Amino acid sequence: MLNVADNSIQVAQVVHKSSSLDDPATAAAVSAAIRLTLTQERRQAELAQRVADLEAARIRIVASADRQREQAAVTLRNDLETLERTRADLDSMRAATQDDAGAVFRVVCEEITSTTREIGDLVAGVPSTELGGGRLRAVLEQLAATCSLPASITMEADTAAGVHEETALYYVGMEALTNAVKHAEATSVDISLSRVEDTLVLSVRDAGVGGADPSGSGLQGLADRLAICGGQLQVRSAPGAGTTVTARIPLTRSSSTA
Repeated sequence: MLNVADNSIQVAQVVHKSSSLDDPATAAAVSAAIRLTLTQERRQAELAQRVADLEAARIRIVASADRQREQAAVTLRNDLETLERTRADLDSMRAATQDDAGAVFRVVCEEITSTTREIGDLVAGVPSTELGGGRLRAVLEQLAATCSLPASITMEADTAAGVHEETALYYVGMEALTNAVKHAEATSVDISLSRVEDTLVLSVRDAGVGGADPSGSGLQGLADRLAICGGQLQVRSAPGAGTTVTARIPLTRSSSTA
């Protein structure tokens, strides 16, 4: 029997019948090989744990940023309602005023209108509700309904996921629709949400000019967000053939039932 120690601590025991290990040099070589193997395995386990910790930290950071963004959007939406009520009151007052005060009211109302439009643009990109558990479906339907382009949407029933996965897919859909409206000169958009085995797939295809740059900051940011969830982003955008943005995120048992 050969006892293998590392820093005076026994780390392995070799039970053998070979007389070759009775030779001190052979026994020392075997012990050294075992210590090296165990050290390598320990370091690999430590590295894997560090990678897992980093991935968990990235998810927490993104989730925290999402929650802060959503809380700010709630506040801004409330402020927006207040501004709209104020504008309505001022419009009533302006209608009843015939002197120079009416002109002042008009300027103030125009400023409020401009401010409400800017606030509306800020909160438009933030989901109106916390996602997860299948709530992505309703939010995507809302995006399609409010899109300035004709938008069709197809969604399968079994597409629920966790909050991180659904939030990531929401931002993919939002960015793809925004690009279609602002840059693609698109005439229509098709949105689909499906489940392929244990993968959730969101696809946004526009009938535009194509030529989108997958390495642009917006699409690259989406790819990075998906990577945190183990997902991938694919962009097909040949010139003249429109753009198709496809996001795939693997589902775990916990994420699909969240």
